[in-house]
Amino acid sequence: MAKIKTLPLFPLNFVAFPGEIVNLHIFEDRYKELINECVNEDSDINSFGLPAYLDNRIKDFGTEMEVIEVVKKYDDGKMDIRVKGLSIFRIIEFYQLMPFKKYAGAKVSFQNNVFETDLMLQEKMRSLLEELFEEVGLRKELMEFNSYSVAHYIGLTLKQEYELLGTFSEDKRLEFIINHLEKVIPSVRKTREIKEQILMNGHFRHLKPPF
Repeated sequence: MAKIKTLPLFPLNFVAFPGEIVNLHIFEDRYKELINECVNEDSDINSFGLPAYLDNRIKDFGTEMEVIEVVKKYDDGKMDIRVKGLSIFRIIEFYQLMPFKKYAGAKVSFQNNVFETDLMLQEKMRSLLEELFEEVGLRKELMEFNSYSVAHYIGLTLKQEYELLGTFSEDKRLEFIINHLEKVIPSVRKTREIKEQILMNGHFRHLKPPF
C-alpha cells in the first residue's frame, strides 16, 4: 500500500529527481519561512515537496526534497541552500495554503519505484551517453549511473523530464532515454559538422581532387 503524507509545497518550473543535489536561492518570504522550519530541529516539518510547474499549473508528480545544507544566509533572510531529492510523490489533494502558513501544501502518496534493470539496456545507454558527451565535449564520469543521474545532461525538454519523472520502472526509463539519445546524437553531430564547416571558411583548404 502506498505511503500517504502531507507535505508543504515549493512548486518550481523544474523537475528534480531522486538522489539529485539541487542548489536553490530562497528569496520569497513564504519560502524563507518554509526552509527555516525545515532546518529547525524543533519543527515537525523536515522536508518539502517540489512539484513541477508546467503548462501554467502545478503538475501531479513531484519529488520530496530534504535540506542538506544552508550554504549562505543573507541579512534580509534570503538563503542559498542545497537540497537532495528523496522519493517521487503524486498529489492526492492540493491545499492553497497550509493551516496557519504562507505556503501551499498537499496530501500526497509515494509511488512504488522499480530500480532493478536489464544490464544490456544499461550498457546500451552507457555507450550512447559516452557518444553524446564526446560530441558536446562534456567530461562526466559514468562509472555508476542511472536514469535520474544523467537526465539533466542529455538535452531533454522540461516536458520530457516530467514524463521521465512519472515513469516508475528503470527499464522503461532507460528505454525512454535510449530512444531520445538515438534521435538527438545525429542532430548534435550534424550541428558540430556545420560549425566546423563555417569555421573553415577563409582558411587554406587541403582538398583532394575527385579524379
